Amino acid sequence: MKSGLVILIIGIVLIIGSIFLFALVYEQTVKGSESISLSPNGTKNYTISIVEGKKFMITFKSSGNISYEILSPNGTVIKKNENITEETFYLNSTVNGNYTIKFQNMENKNVDITIITMEEESFMSIAYKTLIAMGVCLVGFIILIAGGIMAILQRKKGKSYRRI
Repeated sequence: MKSGLVILIIGIVLIIGSIFLFALVYEQTVKGSESISLSPNGTKNYTISIVEGKKFMITFKSSGNISYEILSPNGTVIKKNENITEETFYLNSTVNGNYTIKFQNMENKNVDITIITMEEESFMSIAYKTLIAMGVCLVGFIILIAGGIMAILQRKKGKSYRRI
């Protein structure tokens, strides 16, 4: 087998490998997500159990305008926002316990909310894996292009020898 074709195959294998790595990252992200549904002008509480000293990333996206407030284990409001459809923030825990996010639907229709909560270490792990998958995919494309060019040049070189 010619070296151009071997390099072409290596590039394809790297690209397929990066696709599998992206799939693993996606599965890890989806595993940490939950969905809730709010009736028109309704409210719902979402509870997160947090260990003291841990930093949590919380992301949510809704299909309509909502407001939320985050309550500490002792009931004090830590953060709140109104008329939003998506939000991402970090929550630094200073006390062990259950933190509550109180969502309120601001619309006259049902609203679905997707919530992703994860520790900062897990989020960074996902970010690093995504970066690695993108790098492997880029290297695969570069090798694929180089292998394609080499295979074409070798084929042209082989045809010119046959004519002589």
